[in-house]
Amino acid sequence: MDGWETRRRRTPGYDWCIVRLGLPGVIRGAVVDTSFFTGNYPEHFSLEACDLGGKPYKKESKKLKDAETRWSEVLPSTPLKGDSQNLFEIADADHCTHVRMNIYPDP
Repeated sequence: MDGWETRRRRTPGYDWCIVRLGLPGVIRGAVVDTSFFTGNYPEHFSLEACDLGGKPYKKESKKLKDAETRWSEVLPSTPLKGDSQNLFEIADADHCTHVRMNIYPDP
């Protein structure tokens, strides 16, 4: 596939993915590219970030799912346009090592 397509949910909820940044840093902007998705793209998305510190470690995946890991909202639930490059400026982001993108499919 050339994109991320969610399954049709019959229960409440949303899909998400976590990306470890190549280097720790501060997020200044995001692009959600829905090019060629004209009718089947998520209506909204949000972005969160966390800082696990230093080098990646073996139990990273457990730590990312741990309730004690502090995820900060970088961008609240925001509408998307289909077949577009949706550009977003991020003003108040903290230092982070990981980003979690949540996508909310149409009902």
